[in-house]
Amino acid sequence: MIKRTPFDEPFLRVACYQLSPPIEPSDLAALNAARGKGPIFVSAKIDASNDDTAKRLGQLGFRKICTQMLLRVRLDGASCSAGDVLITERLDLDPADVRVHATQLGGRFRQDPLIPRDAAINLYAAWVRNSTSGAKRVASIDRNFVSFEDRGGVRWIDLVSVLDKRQGIAVRILTAIIGDALRTGLKEVKVVTGSDNIPALGAYRKAGFELERSLVIFHLFSPVREIA
Repeated sequence: MIKRTPFDEPFLRVACYQLSPPIEPSDLAALNAARGKGPIFVSAKIDASNDDTAKRLGQLGFRKICTQMLLRVRLDGASCSAGDVLITERLDLDPADVRVHATQLGGRFRQDPLIPRDAAINLYAAWVRNSTSGAKRVASIDRNFVSFEDRGGVRWIDLVSVLDKRQGIAVRILTAIIGDALRTGLKEVKVVTGSDNIPALGAYRKAGFELERSLVIFHLFSPVREIA
């Protein structure tokens, strides 16, 4: 399946798409048509065991960017108290804090050498603003937050960003989100994080997350010009 991702376009300055398996001939035809119109950016996220699709992406010019881990918590235990965690529909962050959140976020846009650092940070800043301004729900302690949404009986974590380090804040927020999901009647909480993000992996494990499967991220990027 291929779909347009217009959110990324102001920052990458090309038409942006996401390619998801199973990859059908019609998806490849749409991809070729898009490439024929000019420079594009395409991201693809596939199961790490899917060697055939990885080979096909390489033949199309995609580059492997990083490996991620899909983690989950099955909600079959006792509900946890939210404690000092506030769960709301939005979080009003100071613009300076938005920038700091964006600067510390890693992930595929920061790991792609073809995407300049400032473009990636500007994209992440917009993502933080969008995620905390009503597009998702937010669990927070002061300026530290986790955004999430519920789909199909699963709570999906969108962003995790903690500025006040080494205080156990991430685990406290994650634990509150898990307890709230259980009380809501959901079955699982899931999150995707980089396999090299050791601090995040430690926090997720302390909160009870386990590995479901590994994913590989590929990018196809032909920038039209240098990105400011």
